[in-house]
Amino acid sequence: WSSAIGCLLLLGSGLSFPREEPGREPSQSSPAPTVCELGEDELVLSQFLTELSNNRSRIKCSPALQAFAEFRAGDMAARGQLSHVSGDHRGPNQMLRETGYPLPDQYPDGLANNVESIVGGIESPRAVLDALLASPTHRAHLLGEGPGFAEQDEYGVAYARNIHSPHVDYWVIVIARRARPEDPRLICTPAPATCFPVEAAPDGQGSGP
Repeated sequence: WSSAIGCLLLLGSGLSFPREEPGREPSQSSPAPTVCELGEDELVLSQFLTELSNNRSRIKCSPALQAFAEFRAGDMAARGQLSHVSGDHRGPNQMLRETGYPLPDQYPDGLANNVESIVGGIESPRAVLDALLASPTHRAHLLGEGPGFAEQDEYGVAYARNIHSPHVDYWVIVIARRARPEDPRLICTPAPATCFPVEAAPDGQGSGP
């Protein structure tokens, strides 16, 4: 089989998924996990993120992002497709936001991706790290290089294997941050359009651009 790294598509400046069978839509009614339950290989990537992301003041495993990463890895393994875009043409930002995770407004929907790195066709977690760090965009995402990535302080990592799929091994690393009160209020339209600021109305409610 072949190995591949998913492109990190930067198009623009909660409830969580429980573990599901590959290819099934996650249930929104099951209790949300409260801790990250990592496999041995996933733990290798987790330790890397917590120990070597020197550009971030802190970073921790998020059960919400962990469950989302598990769903993404299982779904790609079941479909045999290594892609940031889902089968119904949604990007990682939108898919994560729809779980209830409160991404900042400046993370656009559509096909945009500011949160996910993926690798296929590599079994060893150390080799996965080597492949990602050799890519400047993925390295920036993992190490928090640059203002946008440096602010991301939560992560989830997942590994899925399907010997009947083209890449066999599928890895997903999701790194993001929750919206904060001081974040600018924006309305973002799909690329190639841009984000527009929302002005505060006198009554405290936001008005359109």
